[in-house]
Amino acid sequence: FNITNTTAQEVETYPYWINMSKLFEIHVLRLLRQSYPQGVYFQKQYAGRIPDLVLDLPTYKAIIDVKYKPYDERSLDIEDIRQVAAYSKMKSIYADLKIDRSQCLDAIIIYPKVDSKHTVINTEILSQKQELRDYYAIYKLDVQLPILRKL
Repeated sequence: FNITNTTAQEVETYPYWINMSKLFEIHVLRLLRQSYPQGVYFQKQYAGRIPDLVLDLPTYKAIIDVKYKPYDERSLDIEDIRQVAAYSKMKSIYADLKIDRSQCLDAIIIYPKVDSKHTVINTEILSQKQELRDYYAIYKLDVQLPILRKL
């Protein structure tokens, strides 16, 4: 259902619309900023492009694209791989991070997994990212969704 495509007819619709992709991006941002209060940039614009997250830590730099997709059940979409790969090669990002073009900037796709053991994102968890079989320096990492428990 797309609320912008309604006509003059009466249409039943939900009273609220929650953008779960954006909500998950904010969840991942919160997890990163809990471990790294400095050096995590959210939707910073580079040459007209806006990666979800850029990590600019003293010991590690990476581009992160957050996808609210069930990638624990299926392979990554090629469009998502291309998107994060393109971000990881942008001259303006290399200049902002003060890295040389000979360096390879890691590109990470983070996705939700209900039973993930990754409830935080820190150096240890980032080291557990899995490199995609057919690509250099493009990784995937699952994180747990927030869970509401009965009191």
